[in-house]
Amino acid sequence: MLPRLVRSKLTFWAIGLSLCAGASAQSAVVDNTVLVLQTVQTDYANPAVSQDSVAKAVPVQTTVRPNEGLSNIISRLYSVGRSNAPEAYAQIASAIRNWNNLSDKAELTNGQTLIVPDLPKIARSEPNPQNSLNAIPKLSLDLRSPNQVSGLLNLDTDRVLNESQRLGAKAVVMVRRMSSAQAKATLSVDPTAIVAEAPLHLRFLQGAAGGAPIILSAADTQLIHSAAAGPTLQRPIMIVFDDTWPDRNAEESARAYVLKAVQTLRTRYNLPPMNPFDAACRMGTPAGAWPSHAVTVHAAQIEEALKPLIDAAGANSPITLIYLPTLAGGLCVDEVLGQLIELHLLTLHLGAQIGQGVPASLVANYHQVTQSILAKLRTQVDADGGDSDVETISAVLDFARRYGAAINQPVFTSMSWEFKYDDWQPLVPSEYGGLFVVAAGNDGSAPPVTTTKVQFAERSAHPGDMLAVMNVDSSGHFTCQTSVVDPTSAAFATSFTGWLSPQVCGTSFSAPRVAWLLALRESKRAPLHDLTDLPAQIREDLRSQGMSAVTADGGKPLDLATLLH
Repeated sequence: MLPRLVRSKLTFWAIGLSLCAGASAQSAVVDNTVLVLQTVQTDYANPAVSQDSVAKAVPVQTTVRPNEGLSNIISRLYSVGRSNAPEAYAQIASAIRNWNNLSDKAELTNGQTLIVPDLPKIARSEPNPQNSLNAIPKLSLDLRSPNQVSGLLNLDTDRVLNESQRLGAKAVVMVRRMSSAQAKATLSVDPTAIVAEAPLHLRFLQGAAGGAPIILSAADTQLIHSAAAGPTLQRPIMIVFDDTWPDRNAEESARAYVLKAVQTLRTRYNLPPMNPFDAACRMGTPAGAWPSHAVTVHAAQIEEALKPLIDAAGANSPITLIYLPTLAGGLCVDEVLGQLIELHLLTLHLGAQIGQGVPASLVANYHQVTQSILAKLRTQVDADGGDSDVETISAVLDFARRYGAAINQPVFTSMSWEFKYDDWQPLVPSEYGGLFVVAAGNDGSAPPVTTTKVQFAERSAHPGDMLAVMNVDSSGHFTCQTSVVDPTSAAFATSFTGWLSPQVCGTSFSAPRVAWLLALRESKRAPLHDLTDLPAQIREDLRSQGMSAVTADGGKPLDLATLLH
C-alpha cells in the first residue's frame, strides 16, 4: 500500500501549488514563505520506523550521476542498502519508482532529474553511549530565499546537514522553507510537523463610541486597594501581549525583565549564553530614540484601560506587569522577541533531551533562523492591524509557560487581538500554570465566535483552554458591539466593562482588566500544589459564582466583591 500512499501525496503537492498559493492573501507580508520543522526518525533498520519515515517524506529532487543505478542513488543519499536495511531499501525504491513512473528495469541516464524522498542518512547502528549529544536530533537546514521555494528542493546542493559530532542520533529535525502550498501538503501527510514561521495577520480590536465610562465604583476602588494592601501569598506576572510597547517606560522595564528571564531559562536548560539580536538593546543599556506612530498604539490604550485598577491598588500592587509586542516597529523589539523565538526553537528541537547540553553550531543555526523570522515582521503599526508571525505568538506563549514554571508563580497573559481560523495556528501550551485571557471581539452578538471560529476567542469553547471576555454594562447587558462566545455552550467566558472613554469602548479593554483582577485575586490565595491546575480552578470558581453565565442578551459582570473576598 505504500506506493499508492506516496503517489497520492505527490499529487496533492502538485495541485496545492495552484490552489493554495493565495491562502494568506489578506496579509501585507511580501515574503509569504513558511518554515516547517519536521522530525524524522532515522533508525531505518527498524521496519516500522522506515515505513513511517518514508510515508511522511517530502519530495525533493536529485540528479543522476554517471553510471548510477537506483541502488547507487539510494546508497549515496541514504546510506541504505539491501544488506543493512532491506525493508527501508525496498520502501524507498518503491517510492522513487512511483514518483518517477519508472519500471523495475528502467535504466537511468547521466544528468536525469529524479524525485526522491527528502530523508536523512541512516543513523549509525551503534552510537557511542558516552556521548550524551547522540540523543539530540541532528539538524537539516534549508533556508532558501523566497524566490527559490516555488519548486522542489535540490537535494544535491541546497540542504545543509549539521552532523555536529552526533553520528549516533536516531532522529533529524528537518527545517525547511517552503511555499504556503508546500507547507500545507507536508502537514497533510505528517500532522506532527510544526509550522515554525508563517505570516499571521492580526486585527487589533479597536473599540466603538458612545456612553458614560464608569470603570470602578468607589466600593470597587476600595476593594482593590484593600486586596493589594493585604498579605501576599503569590507574586503573579501579567503579560499584555499586543501590538507594540505603549511607551518608553514599558519598553525598558519589559526588556530588562524578559532578558533576565531568558538568561534564567537558558541556564536552567544548560544552553549557551544569549547572543544579541540588537547590540544597542542589551539588558541595562539606555533606550534610543522613541519612534513616532501615526495613530495611538493599541497597547497604549490598554495601558490607559488598566490605569484605574493600578491606581486603586497603589504602591502595594503584587502584580508584575510587562508588555510584549507582536509587531515590529518599536524600539528593541528584535532583541526581546529574538531571544524568545530562539529559545523556543531550541527547546522544540531538543525535546526530551533539554538540559543535556547543545552544540554551539545548533545555537548558531537557530540564531540565523530567528533573524529570518524577525526580518519578516512588518515595521509599521497602524489602526487596522498588522502582520506578525506564527512563531512570534508561539514563542511568547511558551515563554509564559516555561518562566512561570521556573519561578513557580502564575502568569496571566492578556491578548486583545484576533486572526482568522484558517490562518496558520500558533502552538498553544497544553499545560499552563496561569491563564490565557482573550478579548471576545467587537463584531456583534450574531453569529457567535463558535460559528465564526475567530481565534483565540473560539478556543474558549474548543478546547476551552482560554478565557474569553465579553463587554457588558453595569446591568450585564452586552454593549459596544461585543462578540458573544455562545449562549448555548459551556464555554470558558466571563464579562466586564470595556469602557475606556465616552468615545471608546471594546473587549480590548475588558480582557486585560479581567486578567489583572484575576491576577490580584490569585496573589491572595495559597499556591496550588500543581500550578497547571489553575485554569480549571478559575473556570470552576467563575462557574460556581455565576460569573461565566451567558444569555442571548448579556452576561453577569465580574463581581469584585465576590472575586476579591
